[in-house]
Amino acid sequence: MLSGYPKPRYPKYKRPKSVDELMPKARELVNQPPGRHYHGLKPSYNIQSGNKILFVILHEYNPMVIEAMCRAMREKGARVDLYTLDSTPVAPPEELPVHEVYAHGKEEGDYSYYYTMITNLIRTSTAEELVSREKYDMVIAGAAGAQPSVPFPWHRFNFVALEDFAGPLIDTPSDLHELINKET
Repeated sequence: MLSGYPKPRYPKYKRPKSVDELMPKARELVNQPPGRHYHGLKPSYNIQSGNKILFVILHEYNPMVIEAMCRAMREKGARVDLYTLDSTPVAPPEELPVHEVYAHGKEEGDYSYYYTMITNLIRTSTAEELVSREKYDMVIAGAAGAQPSVPFPWHRFNFVALEDFAGPLIDTPSDLHELINKET
C-alpha cells in the first residue's frame, strides 16, 4: 500500500437473509410515483391494483429479489406473470460490443437478435404479441439500452444480484440522482 493513502473502504450493508427483509425496498420501487426523472436505480413502476404485469427475467437473477418484487406487486393488487429465460450466451463475448455498435439508432428488425437479448431480454414483437394476447398493462424487462418504442409501459429492472438490490446505492434519493444527471 502506498504511504499517505488511507486503506480502501467498501460500503457496508447487512446481507439480507430473507425476502421479508427486502420487502421495504420492493414496496418503495413498486410505489414510486410517475413523472419522476427516470434513472435505473428507482424506476417509476407506479403499480396499480388490477394491473397485469409481464415480468421478464433471466434465470440467474437473485430469487429473493424477484420474490420480493413479485410479492410487492401482488400486495398492490396486481397480477404478475413471471417469464424466466435461460441466459445461455447468444453470441461469443468478443462479438457483443460489435452488435451494440451496429444496433445504435436502428429499429429492432434492422439489427441483431443478440443485442435485443442483451438489452431487452425479449424481442419487442414478442412482447407486443404477449401484451395483445394476454392483455398486459405493463412489461418489466431488460436492463440497458434505449427503451423500446411501444404503446404500453415498458420498464427496466436492473437488480440482478442481491447486492444491487440490498446495497446502499438504491437508497440514494431520486432528487440527488436528478441533480447529478443535470450536472454531468
